[in-house]
Amino acid sequence: MIAVARPQDEALVKRFGAETVVPRGDAAVRGLHDAAPGGVDGLIDAAVLDAAVLLAIRDGGKLATLRAAETFPPERAADAQRKMDAGGIRGRLVIVF
Repeated sequence: MIAVARPQDEALVKRFGAETVVPRGDAAVRGLHDAAPGGVDGLIDAAVLDAAVLLAIRDGGKLATLRAAETFPPERAADAQRKMDAGGIRGRLVIVF
């Protein structure tokens, strides 16, 4: 398994099972392509990069976009905003109507 992560998260994603860690950032898609020259079989896009990651996927491969780190009802939207402002969130906060 290949993961894209910040250097400080490398140990974490390796504990999750990553064998190769590509540094996060503008060169991440190129790094994925270099790590798997024929393209990866499947990619989970938790950063919601959408079309930018398509070059890293082999023909016939699969893409899944994963957004939710936590969900909030509309009446707690201010709590979600405070959490976003504090930073350190892995994933997206979602308001569920």
